[in-house]
Amino acid sequence: MIIETFKRYETKYYLTERQYRALTERIAPYTEPDPYCVDGKSYPLYNEYFDTPDHRILLNSLAKPYYKEKLRVRSYYPDPAEDGTVFFELKKKIGGVVNKRRASLKRAELTAFLETGAFPEAKDVEKGFMKKQVLREIARFLEVNEGARPVYYVAYDRVALFAKDDREFRITFDKNIRASEKDGFSLTEDPDCVQLLPDGMWLMETKISSALPLWLTSALSELEIRQTSFSKVGKAFEVFQTGIPSGEKIRKSLSGLAAYRQ
Repeated sequence: MIIETFKRYETKYYLTERQYRALTERIAPYTEPDPYCVDGKSYPLYNEYFDTPDHRILLNSLAKPYYKEKLRVRSYYPDPAEDGTVFFELKKKIGGVVNKRRASLKRAELTAFLETGAFPEAKDVEKGFMKKQVLREIARFLEVNEGARPVYYVAYDRVALFAKDDREFRITFDKNIRASEKDGFSLTEDPDCVQLLPDGMWLMETKISSALPLWLTSALSELEIRQTSFSKVGKAFEVFQTGIPSGEKIRKSLSGLAAYRQ
């Protein structure tokens, strides 16, 4: 049973394939791959995000209030078995600071919690207590947002790096970001998923508790990589509610920037 709490600032950037290759080469002396990146290769992530029938959660998030919350289920494997591990995550953003509470559960435990509210048993007393604390927060979130259920599936391939001198500083690069609509928990991919980024583009995100190191800010400046705002589930919501292809909209918004020139 793994309980993790994260508190950090998160900043996002669009990268072309050329910028991705140039940046990762420049920062290689200062970083090392996440353990999931076997031989430096990307690994998949599968998520399902919750919303209410009236879209209350995502509409509030897109309004960019001072305080907002999102709830999701995450897996590192597609369609995990009943005894496979999944992560139930409540992500809060307060004045730009992200706080994420996460509890690891077996898929069967999560299904029971969602259907009946039953808390899983824990052999380890301390970890069991912490898990229940996280689940109590999630239960409260579900109570306040009555009718909330998984409505969007979002998956992508990730390359993740840690700073060698600061394991709290993490950089992620996501590609092949795809989404589909859902009606309830399943973590099963729809073959007709919609792509949320144009071909050949990456979404980079820095996750840090303080300021960015000079070696990274210098590389970003030299490669003309600019900060952006992008929510994967927010973009999925926009696409499915408006019917506007996400990649085309992003391509147009970047057409005048040097960062998007080939």
